[in-house]
Amino acid sequence: MQSALAVASSGEGDPQIRDRLEQLRAEAEQPLVGPADPIDERTRHAAVEFNGHHFARVEQKMTVAQAASYCQRVDGHLVRIETAAEQQFVARLVATGADRTCWIDGSDAVSEGAWQFGDGWQMSCANWSPNEPNGGRGEHAVVMSRDGRWSDVNSGRRTAFVCEWED
Repeated sequence: MQSALAVASSGEGDPQIRDRLEQLRAEAEQPLVGPADPIDERTRHAAVEFNGHHFARVEQKMTVAQAASYCQRVDGHLVRIETAAEQQFVARLVATGADRTCWIDGSDAVSEGAWQFGDGWQMSCANWSPNEPNGGRGEHAVVMSRDGRWSDVNSGRRTAFVCEWED
């Protein structure tokens, strides 16, 4: 069975189809919220404090790049799991939402299997699901499931996320 994109691509000679495909491609690259979006301020007000840091689960589904950008707009970053206590706290926060997974900070895009935070610091704490990370093709980002376990996934996936910041 062909995908919808493959079927649509077969009609790219048609100017209307070509224009619509270009529009869809452009829309897919656009952030879901703008810099002045009031959701940014709601995120800060909904935050929960733990060990001097603030954490907020954001239900709006975004790619990992969009989620990281969003967290920066609220003067934070995607949550970095640095201790067992923080892992337990964030796992409880992830379990409260509608989506089954949330982005957390971590990538092995620079070197397969060498997991680090977005700023290049090596990750020292992990709670991988069985058979994870599995080094799947293009799986260079990390999600935490409701059970607190981590999986490596494709960074283009859209899911909820957790922002963290200090005051």
